[in-house]
Amino acid sequence: MSVVQHILREEYDRLQELVSFYSEAIEKLPKGSISWKKRNDKIYAYLVYRDHKKIKFIYLGKENSEKAVEISRHIEARKEKEKLLRQVKANLKEIKKALHILSSKTKTPDFTIGHNLLKKKWSPSHCVLWPDRRKKLKRRDSL
Repeated sequence: MSVVQHILREEYDRLQELVSFYSEAIEKLPKGSISWKKRNDKIYAYLVYRDHKKIKFIYLGKENSEKAVEISRHIEARKEKEKLLRQVKANLKEIKKALHILSSKTKTPDFTIGHNLLKKKWSPSHCVLWPDRRKKLKRRDSL
């Protein structure tokens, strides 16, 4: 294995660990967003998220309550970690491509396909790509 492949393999392993780390961290944080509703000149906070096909609303308290502020911080942290996870997955995809390219360059080429083509006898009729083109040319000549 070359030095470049070894470095790419280490980076690949590091990114795999980051994917699992961010995925576990995201699972622990609340999903959804905060919805602010005004009723009788007072503002209330609700946590809104989807549970399968249903939309769930969980009451958090008034607009400046500790619970609403804490949940909003957790939601911001979740969004940030989701953004980082997307970046890590994009980097992982690039590393996979680079590893694939390097591994395909180190393989020995397979000449059996070309060898089988040389054994066959080819006639000029096999080389005609557009038979309809020939008909169009004949029609133009006859005019």
